Amino acid sequence: MERNPRWRGGKQTDKDGYVLVKKPSHPMARKNGYILEHRLVMANTIRRTLSADEVVHHKNADKAD
Repeated sequence: MERNPRWRGGKQTDKDGYVLVKKPSHPMARKNGYILEHRLVMANTIRRTLSADEVVHHKNADKAD
């Protein structure tokens, strides 16, 4: 990962503009090891994992924050 010249610290943006964070051991991670950053922030805020049917909205509509 880190040796790859395209490595960006474990963050990338998907085609819809959402930021993904590499956390392969996190229970909410996708099969590829990434988790949506806004869902990770919310899970940390409420101190529990989110279920797949829970929706997190961006109050300011900015998918990148």
